[in-house]
Amino acid sequence: MVGNLGFKLLSQALLVPVSLHYLSAEEYGLWIVVQSLGFYLGLSEFGLGQTVMNRMGAAFARRQMAGTAALLSNAFALYHLIAVPFWLALIACWWGNHWSRWLAKSPSAGNSTHLGLYVMLFGTLTLLKVPWTTFPAALAGLRELPLRQLYELVASILLFLTVLVTFAFGGRVLALVLSTGGASVMLAAAAYPLVRSRYPEARIRLTLVDPRVMRGLLADSLSFFLISLAYVMQRYSPSVLAAKYTSLDVVPQVYAVVTLLRLVGWSLADIPSRSVQPYVIMLGEQGQERQVRALACLATKFSFAVAVVFAALVAVHANWFLNRWLAPLRFTEYGILAAMTAAFLLDALFLPATNVLVALNRHKRLALLLAVQGLAGAAVAVLLAEAGVLSPTARLGVGFLIASLIVNVGWIPRLLKVELGMPMRCLARCAGFAFLLWAALGALWLASPRLVPVGGSAVCLAGTWILGGRILLSQGERHQLASLVRSIRPVAPTLRSTSD
Repeated sequence: MVGNLGFKLLSQALLVPVSLHYLSAEEYGLWIVVQSLGFYLGLSEFGLGQTVMNRMGAAFARRQMAGTAALLSNAFALYHLIAVPFWLALIACWWGNHWSRWLAKSPSAGNSTHLGLYVMLFGTLTLLKVPWTTFPAALAGLRELPLRQLYELVASILLFLTVLVTFAFGGRVLALVLSTGGASVMLAAAAYPLVRSRYPEARIRLTLVDPRVMRGLLADSLSFFLISLAYVMQRYSPSVLAAKYTSLDVVPQVYAVVTLLRLVGWSLADIPSRSVQPYVIMLGEQGQERQVRALACLATKFSFAVAVVFAALVAVHANWFLNRWLAPLRFTEYGILAAMTAAFLLDALFLPATNVLVALNRHKRLALLLAVQGLAGAAVAVLLAEAGVLSPTARLGVGFLIASLIVNVGWIPRLLKVELGMPMRCLARCAGFAFLLWAALGALWLASPRLVPVGGSAVCLAGTWILGGRILLSQGERHQLASLVRSIRPVAPTLRSTSD
């Protein structure tokens, strides 16, 4: 898992300077927008993958594998039924040349026409890939986790090599659209024979398609779709909106900020809470709500500490790192960096609770709130952009920050109190840790801005060690962690509800 995640993050980071070496800033911005719109079309997956994984896992646990063929057949058919209207809408947008108005501020007039063609081609390939995502989800549900991880690692490597080979042969945006889109379809389809090789009974049979089963799959998938919608809106809409309200040559800078925070930082902050999900499931099945609450609080503190330190290091080294990462471009969009960093920290505070609620299957109301936040962020960003307030890119970041403040401060804490009984003291300790660490960085900057690049890193490390032990963790949690470190027994941690 760690190796797979590490390669994904590394490959995404490397593709930014590689792409800017072979493409102009405007061409790279166009390619980013095409990929982003393709991910929107990927929402036609509708959360079915998670539902398939859950149902396959339940069948595997009960040793009732006879029904796997019907499950896979109905999911595969339902994917196609969902994809068809998406594809017709895609063709209508291309035929009506609706994309010409989206890039009205593009320096190159021809990019509007190119965008429509590229989105139509890449979107068609994305929609062809979506039904085949049934089978990677089935691998996870069948507990073939090593095979699933190997499959994802190989797929990531091959996609990375596809981009490099395309550039090596002089390919531009159109070649990237065809090569990466086509490779994604073939790699997704390759998961089907992998499933069949381990479970021959898991095969597609159209005679097993049942509308009642498909309706059940769709109903169970709605909450997972909402979570996916929230992720896609926060991850990709800033780049798409930047193309509309600024210009394509600014899009790479916005994309770099979002990638740094919403991909790299988010993945790192996600590790602690993802790691405890199996324990949460086990404790939830045993009805040990107090231990679930204690584990959720502890995961929140560790995940948020990772997010705070990562954001602080980004702030300390932003000028040096971003200018070298985006070379030959010069990074100038510090307004959106500041706003998106604040929104990232607010969202990261409640990320572990999301994973805990998903593990306990209590995530439906939370999924709705997250989807509202993602849509509201884009809507507020558009309103600010139309009003002409702040700099063009800063408006986008502020829009998502406002939505994050409303949802995370106004609604989610109440939901956690109801669903988990999480004490507000836990969140207060996290907020105190973040405030003191950033206050120390601010004091260093006021004392001597030249010391920030070197001294800032030292403040982050020392501050995390001191504040983490004294402010973030309660005395009971410190004692429990010390006992766990001394213990070598590979069992689930026994946590008392002493965390605050």
